[in-house]
Amino acid sequence: MRAIITLLNDGSTYDITPAQTRLASQALGEGRFKVTGSLGLVPFPPTSVGWGYSLSHMDNKADVAIEHDAASGDLLVTVTRDGQPYRLISTLMLHVLVDELPGVPIIQSMEG
Repeated sequence: MRAIITLLNDGSTYDITPAQTRLASQALGEGRFKVTGSLGLVPFPPTSVGWGYSLSHMDNKADVAIEHDAASGDLLVTVTRDGQPYRLISTLMLHVLVDELPGVPIIQSMEG
């Protein structure tokens, strides 16, 4: 299943969609973040090479490098500009794969 986690410059999570997804984030240092709970980035069709981040227009000159540790599920994110660690002005959205959420039972109406 696909999900989006939106990070702020302090490593905190601004938003997770869908909300029930078990993703978490933390800052490891200036321009460095760790995201837990993913299965990696959403693959870029048709080659299935990892893709899946969006920077706000205020941060569009920054470079983003993302490594996925398949064993732990962690994403290590590094944001730089001109080769130096970069503090986000706005947000970074990561488009990731996550485990499917449990199904919600459908209750049949007793009417009609």
